[in-house]
Amino acid sequence: EELLRAICAAMGAAGPLPGAAPSCPVAAIGQSSLRVLLAEDNHVNRLLAVRLLEREGHRITVACNGREALAAWQAECFDVVLMDIQMPEMDGLETTAAIRSHEALGGGHVPIIAVTAHAMKGTEAKCLAAGMDGYLSKPIDAARLFVAIDQALNARQQAQFLMTAPGPLI
Repeated sequence: EELLRAICAAMGAAGPLPGAAPSCPVAAIGQSSLRVLLAEDNHVNRLLAVRLLEREGHRITVACNGREALAAWQAECFDVVLMDIQMPEMDGLETTAAIRSHEALGGGHVPIIAVTAHAMKGTEAKCLAAGMDGYLSKPIDAARLFVAIDQALNARQQAQFLMTAPGPLI
């Protein structure tokens, strides 16, 4: 982070803000190993998700509540976050809001997918309005999980391309 600040200063550009998450490269769709932050307070759900993700070769960091998830996100780069909605200390909506607030100051966008047992009408819209990029209801289904991850990464890559594309694409 110090080196990045020095380079930015030498080039006359603003550096990363204190407390901002590390700058992370955008993951490629179909990448063999993703860095996944799993925020889940239920032991059985954590175990299932970790096994599904590890079986596909992904690297998982587990957080048991929203505060742990926020701290992990600030310390490491992740390609995607799987966020339970109902957790102790900070729920998934609060944690997502905190992440999005930090991103607004320091840049970047990590895809966050809600993973929740709350499959009631309006829950998905509430999650998306809170800044999440996708929604899955529990119990976790492997096929739906990997489709949601691919969709979130695809959307992130498209946004990154549009931000860096030179001029009109016509």
